[in-house]
Amino acid sequence: MAQYGNMDQAFPGLLYGRDHHIDSRVAVGDIGYGVPVFTAGENKGKATGDDLLGVSARHYTTKDYVEDKDVASVVRTGKVGAKVAAGLVADAEVSVNGSTGAIVEKTSAAVGAKRTLAVTIANNATAAGKVTLTIGGTAYAVDVESSGTPATTATALVSALTADASCPFGATASSGVVTLTAKDKGVAQNDIAIVGASTATSQTITIGSNTTAGADAIINPGWHVRTSTNAEGLAVLDLDK
Repeated sequence: MAQYGNMDQAFPGLLYGRDHHIDSRVAVGDIGYGVPVFTAGENKGKATGDDLLGVSARHYTTKDYVEDKDVASVVRTGKVGAKVAAGLVADAEVSVNGSTGAIVEKTSAAVGAKRTLAVTIANNATAAGKVTLTIGGTAYAVDVESSGTPATTATALVSALTADASCPFGATASSGVVTLTAKDKGVAQNDIAIVGASTATSQTITIGSNTTAGADAIINPGWHVRTSTNAEGLAVLDLDK
């Protein structure tokens, strides 16, 4: 597909050299130009994930990212202008952080992990009130009747969390314990504050420690940076292994 030639006059030679394999993918969320693209279902791509496709190439000239539900051009082979996260030396192999999308100097591969923790509801309520679980500043409050059981409250909390598609955690309930699992991998999930409160007399809510701490996924696709850069910015990335 060499006929694409120079796709961006602001970065001469964005595509050059051997033929390129370019896919069109519908964006899930916004995807910056020159950043890694991962699969997000059939014919869709997103900016983070486990299954690395390639690098987003510029096909607009008036904005710096592909918006949600736009079509993105994803370069899978050849050389392309890419945004790197730090200074790199020419010809160095790079890694891609699957949790943040950052292109960095090669480091050890890692599968990454989702943060999980348990929230325990204890004791039957002796007077009505509310139990509230606050995640990242968003409060999920459920009504508790007098004599309400921990299992009933836990199930209601799961329903409230599940109803909010923007909640960063999925949830399940069993015997009064709500298990929260981050929807995304990565250390950033560890910084999301989770707080519980109860106004239902006798019924308590306790936030447990992390069963598993979030960890970034590190992917080594065999890519090399072909131009040196002293700081975060654009570099020529060779996607051929």
